[in-house]
Amino acid sequence: ADPAAASVFAVLFLALNPYSKRWYVIDEMYETDQARMSTRVIGKAIEDKINEIYADGDWYRVYDEAETWWANEMLDAFGQAWHPTQKSAHDKEGGLSLIKDVLNADLLQVSDACPKLFWEMDNYYKDKKGKIPKADDHLIDTLRYAMHAAHYSLNEETEYIEANDERFRGAKIEDDFPELYDNDII
Repeated sequence: ADPAAASVFAVLFLALNPYSKRWYVIDEMYETDQARMSTRVIGKAIEDKINEIYADGDWYRVYDEAETWWANEMLDAFGQAWHPTQKSAHDKEGGLSLIKDVLNADLLQVSDACPKLFWEMDNYYKDKKGKIPKADDHLIDTLRYAMHAAHYSLNEETEYIEANDERFRGAKIEDDFPELYDNDII
């Protein structure tokens, strides 16, 4: 969630397949009506959406750490623990680069129930100075938060080959004393 009290309150509902490293964006909330941005109203809408998607799921709820009021109010109103993003420990450019890499690797599937996320991605740009304007990026931010919370990376797995491992410290007795094994002494 990217909570707000005055601009846009954005929420993405995501799933991650840890084996294929594929992300699924299932649904979104994009609230611009300030009258509906109270914790009780939007919190209930979030919980209703979770129950609609997968009530018995093990949901990990992440929010923008700058909005601590949100976690406190959600815990008080709904008994739901929300985890801060720790976005200050992560580079925004790095998060955006990761999203780009995920898109290029075809590891992001976005439901057609997410028109605002499509719109944000279509309209995301850098200004003439090469800077990314802080506008119309609420759902993109929530995607970054989710990836950071999942400790997600696209590091390719390489096959381990013991013979190529210069740091290998294991040894077998038969490697050091082959003559004992050739004569069936041991």
